[in-house]
Amino acid sequence: YGYEMGPLILLRQPLGETSDALLTHELCHVWQDQDHRLRLWWSYVRGGYADNPHEVEARQAGAAAAS
Repeated sequence: YGYEMGPLILLRQPLGETSDALLTHELCHVWQDQDHRLRLWWSYVRGGYADNPHEVEARQAGAAAAS
C-alpha cells in the first residue's frame, strides 16, 4: 500500500519490495497534485474514492507499468 502527500510518497514496505505498478500509481498522484492540487483534493471530498477520475487515471497508469 502507498499514500501520496504532495511530493512525499509513503510506503508500507521497503522501496525494494514495492512493485513498479504501485510506484507508478503513486507518482501519478504526485503529478496530479502538482498540476492541480485543489481540484485533486476537492474531487475526493466531493466524489469519494472508488470512481474518482484521478484514482481511475492512477490505476490505469499502474496497470500499464505492470504489463
